[in-house]
Amino acid sequence: PCAICYTVCVSNPQAEAIDILSSVLNELFKGNSDIKSMLRRCAYVCQILGWNQQLSWFHNELSGIKCLQLTFWQLLRYSI
Repeated sequence: PCAICYTVCVSNPQAEAIDILSSVLNELFKGNSDIKSMLRRCAYVCQILGWNQQLSWFHNELSGIKCLQLTFWQLLRYSI
């Protein structure tokens, strides 16, 4: 049996996204969650729905924000 089960529905991205996010929420509320897996699945949902700004956020969280990617004002905010 698979640990992550959801229906892949290429013809209906909204239905696929709902199914994936439901499985992420179920895992989160059960307390046995793999954060990286949940972030990857949320990133995939953003990808199939065309949510590019949110997808970038998930990618940054998964890879870690590099110091050089931060602006001066962001660096200043984090140093306070």
